Amino acid sequence: MVLRYILNGWPSKCPSEDIRLYYSRKNELCSQYGCILWGRRVIIPQPGREAMLSELHQGHRMKSLGRSYIWWPGMVNDLELTVVNCYSCQENQKLPVEAPLHPWEYPSHLWSRLHIDFAGPFMNKSFLIMVDAYSKWIDIHVMNSTTSEATIAKLQQTFATHGLCDLIISDNGAAFTSKEFADYVKSNGIEHRTSAPWHPASNGCAERAVQSFKEGMKKIKEGTVQEKLNRFLFNYCITPQTKTGLAPSELLMKRKLKSRLDLFFPNIEKRVQERQQKQKHYHNKKSVNRQINIGQGVFARNFAIGSKIKWIQGEVIKQSGPLSFHIKLPDGHVIPICDGKTNLTGACNMIYQEEDCQITRKETICNSGGNCLSPEVCSNCNEGFYSEGPYCRKCGTIDHCKYTRCTTSSNQHCEWCEAEIFPMRYWRAYIRHFDKTKCQQACSWKTDSTRCFPGNCIDELASQCTCADNFSGHHCENIDNTPTIEYNHCKFSDNGRHNILENDPNWNTTGHPTTWTNFIRYTKVSVVQTARYLQPRVNITQHYVKNYSIGVIEERVTLSYYKGSTFNSKQTQTCSGMNRGKPVSFKQCNFTFAISTWSFTHNDRVVAEFSSTNGGYVIVANRDIMPNDSVTKTYYYSGKTLTRHFEYHWDLENPYHCSNLSGVSCTPFLELSEDVTENPNLSFWWGGWSDDLSGLDHYEYDLYYLQANRVDDDAVLIDGAGKVLVSKDSIPINESSGYLHLTVSGMYSLHLVAFDKAGNYKLGRNLFLYDNQSIVEIQENKPQTHCSTASKDTLYSWVTIDTKQVKIDWKDRFINVQHNDKKWLNPVKTYAPNYTKIYEDLYGDRKNVRIKNVNAIVDFQVSYEVDSVDTVSLRKKRSLKDSRPFTSVSDINNQYDVLTLVWADGDRLTATVKAIDVLNKTNEETIKVYRDATPPIIENLWMTKGDRLNISVHSLEDFTKMTIEWEAYDIHSGLDSVYWRLYDSMTDVLHGHEDVIAQGHATNLSHCEDKYSQYPRGANCYCTPFHGCFHRHFQIKPEIKEHGGLIANKDSGTHEYDYFIEISVTSIANLTTVLTRKVGFLSIVA
Repeated sequence: MVLRYILNGWPSKCPSEDIRLYYSRKNELCSQYGCILWGRRVIIPQPGREAMLSELHQGHRMKSLGRSYIWWPGMVNDLELTVVNCYSCQENQKLPVEAPLHPWEYPSHLWSRLHIDFAGPFMNKSFLIMVDAYSKWIDIHVMNSTTSEATIAKLQQTFATHGLCDLIISDNGAAFTSKEFADYVKSNGIEHRTSAPWHPASNGCAERAVQSFKEGMKKIKEGTVQEKLNRFLFNYCITPQTKTGLAPSELLMKRKLKSRLDLFFPNIEKRVQERQQKQKHYHNKKSVNRQINIGQGVFARNFAIGSKIKWIQGEVIKQSGPLSFHIKLPDGHVIPICDGKTNLTGACNMIYQEEDCQITRKETICNSGGNCLSPEVCSNCNEGFYSEGPYCRKCGTIDHCKYTRCTTSSNQHCEWCEAEIFPMRYWRAYIRHFDKTKCQQACSWKTDSTRCFPGNCIDELASQCTCADNFSGHHCENIDNTPTIEYNHCKFSDNGRHNILENDPNWNTTGHPTTWTNFIRYTKVSVVQTARYLQPRVNITQHYVKNYSIGVIEERVTLSYYKGSTFNSKQTQTCSGMNRGKPVSFKQCNFTFAISTWSFTHNDRVVAEFSSTNGGYVIVANRDIMPNDSVTKTYYYSGKTLTRHFEYHWDLENPYHCSNLSGVSCTPFLELSEDVTENPNLSFWWGGWSDDLSGLDHYEYDLYYLQANRVDDDAVLIDGAGKVLVSKDSIPINESSGYLHLTVSGMYSLHLVAFDKAGNYKLGRNLFLYDNQSIVEIQENKPQTHCSTASKDTLYSWVTIDTKQVKIDWKDRFINVQHNDKKWLNPVKTYAPNYTKIYEDLYGDRKNVRIKNVNAIVDFQVSYEVDSVDTVSLRKKRSLKDSRPFTSVSDINNQYDVLTLVWADGDRLTATVKAIDVLNKTNEETIKVYRDATPPIIENLWMTKGDRLNISVHSLEDFTKMTIEWEAYDIHSGLDSVYWRLYDSMTDVLHGHEDVIAQGHATNLSHCEDKYSQYPRGANCYCTPFHGCFHRHFQIKPEIKEHGGLIANKDSGTHEYDYFIEISVTSIANLTTVLTRKVGFLSIVA
């Protein structure tokens, strides 16, 4: 059909849309040997295009080669699609360009957008700087204050000259964010935006103006601040800007401001006029001055291609310009001329190179088309072209717009943005603005845009990309939050798994405490780590993102071994089954480290580092290359790593007490309020404990009841072997006291144990005795307290020798039965658990050594008084002759005391022995001892018969008629017994005997005299100091009796024999005097 039209002529109107592109080039098409040519290029029909594309594709540089030889409608699109579908082309393409900057959109008119900012303090002043974004005009005001009120006043001053603006851009300063400023701009219909906080580049126009202002002011050396400012502003406003190419004054005021530099220029107007006259002069030398009139016949040049007639006859009917005319042809048609061409000769039509053609969704249009309706006026231009006088010109370009339509050069809109595969979300790289005046970059697969994944592009716009929570970056490629380490367990163990050291596996935060230990034979470490990261859920149906996966990409554990502060070695293990191309949402990893070669000593450390990293990938279809999404590219996310450190520290030294440090005064390691007590409620306290490495962790205390290991005196009390009566553990280190309530008497040991954080400990003990029923008893089965110096015959009541020293004995008389039987005062065995030396109780009343005692009595004290009585005085006046208070004996084991007394016969010693037990409970025993070292006296012994004295006896019968009399007494102790007997010397036969009453038992002298007043010869009394009064005179009349008196059948005697009377007197002090007298010869034998 096209070939037929070329050969036979084209119709006046395009007969079909299918050949519109050919029709627009009809004047440029020709045929040769059956082939259609457009200029020098061959037009390829439909059947041969596929083969031609394959041929051109051999060199992979198709467009430039194809444009040199061939053409068909839509060839460029077909070439591009071939390249897009070629994997090799895409594989070897150049690197994508860097992401574009995002400058502020250039304003559509003057004084539309103002950027404002403060500068200073600078030169001791503050300045308010305003910049018009369109013209770059600057207004600068010196500010005495930067308040909202002062700022508004300067804005009003500027607006009085230039009028109100549409938009103000500022930072977030207080003057711009106040309510007062907001009310001002709102009341004047001005929109106000603030830049991103801490991102001054967001208000780069103002920031750059501030920089230029400061640099310019510094260069001006002379003048006041205002003079410098005026000079700077003038020079700035007449200086062309790099971006606009014009001075701010030219754009804002539509003219150049005159400066002194203009004086250097010549008079251009005069120069131009001179040149024009000169040009006219030389041109007119060769030209002919034509004079064409209306109605005049003329020939017009025929520019129709292929026509043999160069000139056509016609008539001038109208003059449309100095040298332009309307010509009426012979057939009546008027031929308007546009740019010297008529419609027959291609008036109005302009042919564009293929790269400048208009590309609609249906076809590519390279001819502007159009008809010359009247001289120099074209109309009916093709789509994408507009009428401008004698031409149909291509509509102006709009950035990234593939197809622009317009009516004038300034009234244009975009019909189709570039990189649009389909007119739907995710299938286009640019999207039309709602007013169609521009193409805005959409979130897309293109590298110069943003993938915005995971995220949301509001209205598809790349500038409105909002990344999903915890994602950031231009493409939302940065993961801002870390994975979650949900379990991090590190367990040290020995070969038999008897000793375990582990951290709390639920520590899922930072700042973990050090784990301390004192065990050195660990051989392995078992580690369990779990981490989790959940990717955001995004619907990727129809999306240029074809697949994605985000999660945990690495879990790693490193054990670092330090000897003190010096690094020694380390081991690292990484979990398998994950990487950035294979992220997982959750993973538990198990590791085992062999550490038998690590020889742990004091102050060694192992630091376990648990780390988990997130990341992943996103697969993006390159729809520029293959719209069917068969070509993709993988991008990787930049993740975060969460690291946790656990330190395991070896401390092999025990805590200690400050008493170890010489010259240091400190609190006792453990002290009780009483260590020998009958109080069941005891308080105790402690202090002065330290640990130099791991530090104290807690205290514990235990109360033990001590028992003897045997029953004899060599028994010792065993500590720590019995049942723990009271125990308390995990006592915080800020506590320093405790309380005990006791219910059972006994000997106790209170252990205080100070633990450090590694489990090392040091023990101190305090021993104490508690007994609330302590009794000192007297053993009745033991000899009473007595004076062993006294005569045993007097039951130790009388000292019958002349001595000033007497011995008081009380052997085993006193006892504390419970203390003695349970050996509570015996030594306490040294306590050394695990052969560890402890702090021993060396203070107080109850220590670990034996308390010196006898039968659990710890002290004997003796007191005495010596009483003397004057027996001469009728009042028997008593006086204290000597005394001593209770005084401890020098050695309690002796159980006696030797007293040195001031005393004489007849005096009385009152001695008291006090036994004291460890609780100061006592019992005592008092004895009274008398002294009488002088025997009794017998005198005036005689025999009487009637009134005759000292007569001889001639017959035994005469004895019954005789009376025996004598006087006997002992003034110190008194008489205890009196005895007489009668015997002969020849046969030694006893003729009579009798015990006589001692004639005492009188309490006082009066009593005695009354009692014995009827005795023969009257009362003859005397009194002893302490044993009453006695009658001195004794008189007996022998009688024959069955018991005592004269002995029957023994009373015969002869004159030849001598008979004797024997008187024996014994005092209460058991001293005896015997007096013998011979009867007949009146001889007295003493």
